Amino acid sequence: MANICPLFVPLYSLYSFLPFLPNSKKPIKWHIGNKKSKLKKNHEPLSPYIAETYNTLMSVVQGVALGALFFVISSEKELNSLLFIKSLVALLLMALIWHRYAVHNQFSVWKLTAVDTLIPIFFASLQVFLALTITKKTVCFSSMLALHAFCGIVAYLNTHISWNKNESLTLLREHYDSEDESFHLKFFNCIDSFQKHSMWFMGIIAFVMVAVSLFNYSTEYSEFTKTLVTSAIALAIIILALYF
Repeated sequence: MANICPLFVPLYSLYSFLPFLPNSKKPIKWHIGNKKSKLKKNHEPLSPYIAETYNTLMSVVQGVALGALFFVISSEKELNSLLFIKSLVALLLMALIWHRYAVHNQFSVWKLTAVDTLIPIFFASLQVFLALTITKKTVCFSSMLALHAFCGIVAYLNTHISWNKNESLTLLREHYDSEDESFHLKFFNCIDSFQKHSMWFMGIIAFVMVAVSLFNYSTEYSEFTKTLVTSAIALAIIILALYF
């Protein structure tokens, strides 16, 4: 029987290096071997309407955040290295959030609620405030990054709760109607496990960024040093999240 879920391969593999997370297991090797399932179907969203609606919403709110970032940059008379580094972090973070939503919306199959609308709007608001802090002290910038991670916990918690509604498994069965029940359950559990691990991973990131913010607040290092430390950690996390 085929085991598919190719979009989650690198993401799921990341958690094999985090044995302290609950229910952490070795990554599943996914490959397409069942001739019944066409490759095209593996790349189609389970619910096209929900995926398109959510992607449209994300594109609009991310456009507002990008506009705020470029407005702050253009308002500065002189562009220095600190401003450039913080702007790069903010830009990549915006790209990461849009990317995660665009990819994961393929598996959004529940009826959208007010919470589903508020979370991306809240993300956009945080990104606007993040853009405003690139000209402020580094502790303000790192604190906003920590708030993004906390919002990520809420977002993954919401997807985990919504995914476990009865309609998710029903639509999964309808989408892959040529597969047997064991396949449907394994696919369902794969995505459910990924969402739970992602929630814990966001918690780790939040803890790290809070520690960085405390470092920026309590130490007497220069703003340049604090910016380098904060940005290096943030860029490492963002690159890992983009890749995995």
